[in-house]
Amino acid sequence: MVALSPTLDNLYLAYPGHAGTGVVHIFDAEQLQDVGTVQAHKTPVTCMAFNFAGTRLATASDKVRRVPRRPFTDGDGGDSLRLPLVDLPPLGARQGTVIRVFGIPDRALLYQFRRGTKPATITSLAFNSTLDLLCVSSESETVHIFRMENRTAAYGARGSAIAERKARTC
Repeated sequence: MVALSPTLDNLYLAYPGHAGTGVVHIFDAEQLQDVGTVQAHKTPVTCMAFNFAGTRLATASDKVRRVPRRPFTDGDGGDSLRLPLVDLPPLGARQGTVIRVFGIPDRALLYQFRRGTKPATITSLAFNSTLDLLCVSSESETVHIFRMENRTAAYGARGSAIAERKARTC
């Protein structure tokens, strides 16, 4: 999975980091240099999209974390058995799927949205041309439209502006 900004003025490429980390790498495809990384989510990134100007990147993550079970013995000194990976919901997670929008190239978190009340895999993200709406579709066959308002937001722990908005469901 990759995302490529559609303009030559801000030609960026975004791709996920190591499997399961939620990290996104951003690369300047014009200057052929690394811009940096973003810890976008705690779980694997499943979908990414740039806006038309290449100045914002939206990301969504998988709502499941995969953890290995510990080996166990049969109690008679026999060999250990390893069980397969198990899918668990994220620790302490609220319901719904999180979508985050980052400023590019500074990588500041600008918006955070929550899609729905139940976890769902995001299948597509799309900005409108005026950069005030973000459309999100999911495997649950719903479409959510989030408004990205230009207003002063609360500041997060790292000093970047974070605005969490309610969604209108179509």
